Amino acid sequence: MFGDLVGTVKVDYSSAQTGTHDITLDANAVEGNLIVICHFSRSVGSSPDTNFTQAVEVLDGPNTDAAAIHYKVAGAAEGDTFGATPDGDGEKSCVIGFEIEGPFDASPLDKTASDGPNAGAASQTTGTTDATTQNDEVAIGFIAARNTGFAICPTSWDNSFTVAGCSAESSAECTAAYKTLSSTGAVESTGTFDDTPSDSQYGMVATFKKTVAGGLSVPVAMYHRKMAEIS
Repeated sequence: MFGDLVGTVKVDYSSAQTGTHDITLDANAVEGNLIVICHFSRSVGSSPDTNFTQAVEVLDGPNTDAAAIHYKVAGAAEGDTFGATPDGDGEKSCVIGFEIEGPFDASPLDKTASDGPNAGAASQTTGTTDATTQNDEVAIGFIAARNTGFAICPTSWDNSFTVAGCSAESSAECTAAYKTLSSTGAVESTGTFDDTPSDSQYGMVATFKKTVAGGLSVPVAMYHRKMAEIS
């Protein structure tokens, strides 16, 4: 069903990541599905695998943190291993990777929002997007925190977002959630932590469009069919 998770969400943490921080799905990704990499690193920026696109990113220059959502629509003969690389090697890094059932538009990204860096709050918002452009979309939320001895998990998300995965390792914690959208409108969610961070925290959300059959919405397609019948 459109918008459902495919297989098991993969979560990984590294205390000193060198090179690409990979996750491996249960199987090769299915053509038309959305592959999502949510990555947080104590480094200035991160680079996703080839053919992935950055949807939204939040940077904290003074603390050299970077949190981002990367994505791609799976092509034919897609693989099963994907990742992101911190721009500085040897950094603490967490990554959450998963596949969402499509089909998704060839250029799926619609709206994004972000909030942060913040500090010292028991919850973190994703920010609020502008109104989405079509009914059938999926929203991906991502929250990350830099802290020592702090448990970001478990995390609860409001506005009917479902937690996909969570990593609570020291100093580079992250949690991702998703929601299937059936109507247009602004999108926002707030995640509530297990404890209150003492350092920087970041939130973001991105929405992705489903493919509309034949490039036309059902009402438009019906309109053209009726016009042909009349003529």
